[in-house]
Amino acid sequence: MQLSARRMQIPLRVRFKHATQDRRTADAIWVEARGDDLIGLGEGCPRPYVTGERCEDSLAWIERLRRTLEAELTSLAALREFVDSHSAEIDAHPAAWCAVESAVLDHLARAAGCSVEALLGIPSSRSDFQYSAVVGEESGASFDRVFARYVRDGFRDFKLKVGADPEHDGARLHAFAASNAAAPLRLRLDANNAWATDFERAARELEALQALARFVAVEEPLAAREQEAQRALSERLGVPVILDESLCTLADLQRYAGTPGHWIANLKVSKSGGLLRSLVLIEHLREAGIPIVIGAQVGETSVLTRLGIVAARAADDVLWGQEGAFGTLLLEYDAAVPMLQFSEGGKLALGSAKLGPTGLGLEPANPVDAAVNPFPGTGASR
Repeated sequence: MQLSARRMQIPLRVRFKHATQDRRTADAIWVEARGDDLIGLGEGCPRPYVTGERCEDSLAWIERLRRTLEAELTSLAALREFVDSHSAEIDAHPAAWCAVESAVLDHLARAAGCSVEALLGIPSSRSDFQYSAVVGEESGASFDRVFARYVRDGFRDFKLKVGADPEHDGARLHAFAASNAAAPLRLRLDANNAWATDFERAARELEALQALARFVAVEEPLAAREQEAQRALSERLGVPVILDESLCTLADLQRYAGTPGHWIANLKVSKSGGLLRSLVLIEHLREAGIPIVIGAQVGETSVLTRLGIVAARAADDVLWGQEGAFGTLLLEYDAAVPMLQFSEGGKLALGSAKLGPTGLGLEPANPVDAAVNPFPGTGASR
């Protein structure tokens, strides 16, 4: 097996903005594992503001280890052993390792003639997945247009970015309150650490939003891993805090495992250091009584969407929500086919996706075709 890695940048069809980032391009590490006429696909999304990673450092780390990885990662047992024995390195390069590991898992499953789920012993009975509508910091007519489209398309589960401007956030919460009168919506807020260490301001502004429209949880309102302040805010608001940047590793989970009821985990395969470590986290979250959102980072292609589906199947009865699967609704083109994208109401029926029978069931897209006409027939538009 030979590994190749490159930086992959795909333009976004729409600007995506939140309290700490303004993104117009998807930025990822793309890995391919080739051998025996088989190809395994891998993807990871380094994010400096989440795990401290940069794409150039991720590529350099993979290149330093490439020959060792090619020689050692010859079986699932060897892959598990590498994860266990290199935990500190993977903690420092979780997205880079996610890209390598997923390509190797895909290759191993293809060689074994089975799906990744079968290789890992994960039941694949769940085939329908419900995704959330994620709304950035659009305002005014832009917000009205995006929100109305989601409601018209049948979405009932929403995640709204907040924290930059109380007046701006309040106007958008009014829209949710009005829609709730017609059809109940489940709303959670995502502040992306906007209030940092200012507990009183966070509590005051979130309580003001609570008076406008009911939300069921708030994601990362304060600085990451501020467990006591996060718990106190959860108690004051009467809703759980969703842990994203605060929960990347098992060591992070130890801060929160003793106080269930205050937390929901936003588990992203890339930030957690790959699928194998995500599956371990899922088991510990289950034991701790913490519900799970299988999350996504802006700009993921169908490879990470597919890995998220494996994680969602493992989460099963503790799955609280699912994000991602935007496909070419957000990306100018996808890097893999068939493209995995939610349809009306945020539903993705995996049985209708025409996946291949082995590995992740995806193939690399033809880059020439993708650049000229991103997957004709998908219905995507600018």
